Amino acid sequence: MKSSRQSTIERRISFLSPAKRTLFQRILRDKGISITPTQAALLRENRETGPVSFAQQRLWFLQQLDPTSNLYNVPIAFRLQGDLNKTALTQSLQEIMRRHEVLRTTFSMQNGIPIQVIHHATPFTLRTIDLRCYPEHTREWEAKKLLNQESAMSFH
Repeated sequence: MKSSRQSTIERRISFLSPAKRTLFQRILRDKGISITPTQAALLRENRETGPVSFAQQRLWFLQQLDPTSNLYNVPIAFRLQGDLNKTALTQSLQEIMRRHEVLRTTFSMQNGIPIQVIHHATPFTLRTIDLRCYPEHTREWEAKKLLNQESAMSFH
C-alpha cells in the first residue's frame, strides 16, 4: 500500500517535463526512494467556499474602499467578421464558465473575514446589440461608444 507522501510525490512527478522527471527520478533513486510515477488525473475539489489568497484579500479591501472603481478591470474587445453564430458563441462561453470556477467565484463575508464563494455553472443569455439600425458610417463610432461605456463600469 502506498503512503500518502508517495502518492503526492507521484502526482508532482507526473507534471514535470520528461527531462526534469528523469533527473528527479535519479535523485530519488540515489536517496533510496523507489517511485514508479503514473499519470495523475486532475481531480476537481468539490468545494463551494474557500479562503481568499493574500492578493485577493488586498483587492477585496481596495474594492471595499471604493466600490465604484474599475481600476483593476482589463477590458478587451475583439472584432469578429462574418455571420455571428450566437448559439455557438453562447455555448462556448458557458463551457468556459463551467470549466473555470474562478469565473464563477464571488467574495462574501463570513465571521468578518472575506471568503471565496464558488457558484455552480448556470446558463446565461448572451446580450447582443444590433447596430444595423444605425447608418453604416456611424456604426463604428456607436460600437466604440458602447465599448467605452461598458469598460468604464465597475466589476461586480
